[in-house]
Amino acid sequence: MLTYATSVNTTSQQLLQAEVSINRHLSLVLARDESGVLSMVIKNTRRYR
Repeated sequence: MLTYATSVNTTSQQLLQAEVSINRHLSLVLARDESGVLSMVIKNTRRYR
């Protein structure tokens, strides 16, 4: 999934985000904001019954 968001009031507020599924329980989220800061988050999802 790839997300691009921007503010309609100003052009300086932009966000680019991508989420890559590694497997059913693990995904990697990469994001870059308007100031150029890069971030990476590893998401681990488990379901319990």
